Amino acid sequence: MVERCAEARARRGDPLPASAPPVARWLLIEQPGPWGADPWRDSRLPASVVASVAAQAAAARVRVLLIRRPGRAVPGPRRWALVNSRPGVEGSWWSEFTDPDELMDLRLDADRGAPSRAPVYLVCAHARHDACCALLGRPLAAALAVERPEATWECTHVGGDRFAGNLVVLPHGLYYGQVAPERGLDIATRYEQGHLELPLLRGRSVFSAPVQAAQQFVREDAGETGIDSFPPLSVREVEDQLWEVALAGALIRVRAVNRRSDTPLTCSAPAPGLFRYFVRA
Repeated sequence: MVERCAEARARRGDPLPASAPPVARWLLIEQPGPWGADPWRDSRLPASVVASVAAQAAAARVRVLLIRRPGRAVPGPRRWALVNSRPGVEGSWWSEFTDPDELMDLRLDADRGAPSRAPVYLVCAHARHDACCALLGRPLAAALAVERPEATWECTHVGGDRFAGNLVVLPHGLYYGQVAPERGLDIATRYEQGHLELPLLRGRSVFSAPVQAAQQFVREDAGETGIDSFPPLSVREVEDQLWEVALAGALIRVRAVNRRSDTPLTCSAPAPGLFRYFVRA
């Protein structure tokens, strides 16, 4: 039996912390139906719309994710949102569209739509990108949607397939990994109370990997789980792969370790690859 990437990650014990990719702003576009390996090309959006949105997103430096409701297509207008995860200005701005051509002029340089600070829970369920995302993501999305139906969406690839089920919490840009269906509500409840679920936290996407690692170590030492705890003050690479990170109330050095996996890092990868994690220096 073939070992899938999430199973291999669990067997190896690849660390979760400091694995959130860098994203400060997001563009979410509701597009129900199947998503292919390339969600743009295979999402049934017109080619002209795909080209326009891609150009707008690149110019505004936002990450685009397609979203859909778990297990059902909702009739009526579809929604799109611009989300800002930068500290102090976190929020979402929601709009509707009925014709995809309306997406060709999103004006992403300004916040548009109805402002909201309500939570948005995105679960990667992009099966054609990686089977683990479907096998582990869809049950997670379905379970969370029972308790948070308006806030929960399935989404396209968010990064780190081997950490499935992957849950991204907006607007703060918090990445969680290896989330079982019964743990999704725990993360949501904690978030709504202003707290993190440290054992499953991959990091916050607005911060660099060394900062994510430093915050994880310091929070674990202090037993502090506040979302805004230990904000970064400075970070500098003092030598190759070694960083000194100053956080509010703490100074710590972290070192990156590069390791070659014994199996492909994703289910679709042709060969084993390198992955990085951090240790205290």
